[in-house]
Amino acid sequence: MSYPPERNYGCRLITDGTLKGLRTVVLENQKLRVTVLVDKGTDIFELLYKPLDLDFMWRSPMPLHNPMNFIPSSSSSFGSFYDHYEGAWQEIVPSFGPPSSYKGAEFGLHGESSLLPWNFRVIDDRPECVSVDFWVRLYRSPLYIEKRLTLEANSSVLKINEYIENEGKESIAVMWGHHPALSEAFLDEHCTIDLGYRKMCTPEVLNFEQQRFAPNSVFDWPMAQSATGEMVDVSQMPSRENDTADVLYFTEPDEAWYAVTNQHLKVGFGMRWDIKAFPYLWMWQVCHGSYGYPWYGRTYNMALELVTSPPARGIDSAVKDHTALLIPPGERVKAYVKVIIYTGRGRFEGFSENG
Repeated sequence: MSYPPERNYGCRLITDGTLKGLRTVVLENQKLRVTVLVDKGTDIFELLYKPLDLDFMWRSPMPLHNPMNFIPSSSSSFGSFYDHYEGAWQEIVPSFGPPSSYKGAEFGLHGESSLLPWNFRVIDDRPECVSVDFWVRLYRSPLYIEKRLTLEANSSVLKINEYIENEGKESIAVMWGHHPALSEAFLDEHCTIDLGYRKMCTPEVLNFEQQRFAPNSVFDWPMAQSATGEMVDVSQMPSRENDTADVLYFTEPDEAWYAVTNQHLKVGFGMRWDIKAFPYLWMWQVCHGSYGYPWYGRTYNMALELVTSPPARGIDSAVKDHTALLIPPGERVKAYVKVIIYTGRGRFEGFSENG
């Protein structure tokens, strides 16, 4: 592999940096700066829109730290995800949701891919385009994951192309998803949410004492009846003072996309993705209404998550209800995701193929 000279114009890469002792890769062009934590699940720690100096990635009350320097007071039945959750954007494989087990392997909250160090190699490093491959082999599943991040010159679109390969000799079921949490610098009551799904549902169990909607309910997007009988427009982000917390998931897609637009700042965060890989979209929305461990009422954030299965179940339940992704031995499952940062105001009806 050749290493072109460093440059300070066009598209560029920083591949030898660290943050809190964790290896990072930075992809950058005239509009975006994307910082990837290679040593922590390839979390997208920063997604900065340069013209507004606006980082869309949320920061958890627990700051980023090096897991090598962390000693928990005790092991947790949830697993280690919360201990090391700095916010930002995780790739989740092979289990999404509470602790579960499958084929004798036990998984904590949100599986294992987001807690492992990955590897990387530079594919393209030119002023016109930068592209990096990241890959990892899981420990408790015979799965190999590889993804390519690409930025092109003068573009505000981050492209992700990826696959999971089953290296075992038996079929493996997985839950696979992306967990991008949006920041308080971007989110407020001026944000509107548009998406390509017709139905929204609540999980079968109560997730939060302060949640607005009764469990096991189904509504037509975007209006939902609260547990107290009020009609709520879910396409409007609640204010910081709302004191609520909700998990919803969306079904019956026309197209796989969403757009969150801050009508006051005139800027938005959108995604378009492979509907075959990720047919479900989850919403985790907390407006200071999540109490007790780990949030204690401190957080205002929202994540719209692309996932193979309905939420809050874990891989064992996804297998039982036949929503898990089944990968035959030796086979690959591919997917693409596009992140689109855009300016302007108004409501959305979708994104084109190129964003």
